[in-house]
Amino acid sequence: MILVLGLVAFVVHLWLTDVNDYDHAAYWNAAQEVFKEGKDPYTDANEVRSTDEFVYSPPALLFFYPSSLLSESGSGLLMWVVNAVLALVLLAGLPRDLSSIATSPRFWPYATLYIALFGGIFCTIAFGQVNIVLAFFMWLFWRTLRQPGSSVLGGSSFIVGCALFKPHYAVLGLATLGRPRPRFWLGIGLTLTCSLLATVLLLPDGLLTSWLSNIVRPITPMSVAHNLPAGEEIPVGAPWNRSLASLGSRLLVPNRHVRPVLDAPDLAAPLVTIAVIGVLAASIATVVVSLRAGRAHADDHARARRTDHELSILALAAFLVLPTSWQHHTMFILPACLVALRDMVLAERTTRATRVLTVVLLLAIMLTGLTYERAFLGGVLFEHVFPTFMTLAVVALWAMFLAESWRMRAKPEPHHEIDT
Repeated sequence: MILVLGLVAFVVHLWLTDVNDYDHAAYWNAAQEVFKEGKDPYTDANEVRSTDEFVYSPPALLFFYPSSLLSESGSGLLMWVVNAVLALVLLAGLPRDLSSIATSPRFWPYATLYIALFGGIFCTIAFGQVNIVLAFFMWLFWRTLRQPGSSVLGGSSFIVGCALFKPHYAVLGLATLGRPRPRFWLGIGLTLTCSLLATVLLLPDGLLTSWLSNIVRPITPMSVAHNLPAGEEIPVGAPWNRSLASLGSRLLVPNRHVRPVLDAPDLAAPLVTIAVIGVLAASIATVVVSLRAGRAHADDHARARRTDHELSILALAAFLVLPTSWQHHTMFILPACLVALRDMVLAERTTRATRVLTVVLLLAIMLTGLTYERAFLGGVLFEHVFPTFMTLAVVALWAMFLAESWRMRAKPEPHHEIDT
């Protein structure tokens, strides 16, 4: 019954989603400029940078080649179809894969319902974004790592594909360090070589240099943190941005989007820098220790659970340290949310307090990006309360995964089959 309800909810949400293709317009314009006019989409001396410009790496432009052959509306329709189909694939595939080590038969239906109501999916579709495609790539990599004996040649290619759009999510590759498979590095090498070769042969000269200087340098986590008081060029403090930098900006820095809770811009840069470094350092240290401990356990289920937790930590950390983690970027933490649902809500050993807290955190993340978030939350609720709570929900979920990873290291638990 819940599975049917989830599918119906997804179809209804999809039908009601108001598509405006705001972000897709940037993709279509870039494809027209590059493939038809031979222009550089990353810079124009006579124009000021805008939020709707193309920001992905030059190899990512190849993904949008079909857009150069279509009208803007035709390209937008193609993106809508691709997003809708892949969202359905994730709706069917994610719960099935993660349920293989679930201890509760309720996980599969509840996970399906959670995806069907997940705001990041519909926000991505509304803006014509590529995040569902990238989340699909990420999951194929994730799925490869957690399955014993599987080849990682293809999986490595998919994480490179994701990183060509979102370089920060290459951090998930750290989870391979405890699993020495030469084919993983072969896959990375082949994918990068083919991508760069295609870029040199098919795209205008100088795009990589232009991208690094005009796009990457201004929006690295440290660059944004150190320029928060004057960071009006990038809408870091916007309520629809949910990163640590956005939290610091909204709380401390006067900007055109919201009034700060405390007018103290000089504190923003050091506090955000400390937070970003702290999250990265704690995440990497925990994952490395978990990888070392995992080598001692031969049980496939224990290894899969460790992999799920390691990748969840890294995905949540990347979301937090990115300068701009928009509402639709929650797609990249959807698998982590489902792992939390499985291991912190529905697991037999979970305490009531942990279960209730995790449900509240997961609801905050799930509701992010849905139309009624802005429609029903006006004024200070939309500008401060919900965005702050949602960012803190990701922080709390990340901290819970860290604690669980250390607990698993100290006391690995046996696998329990689902009672059917």
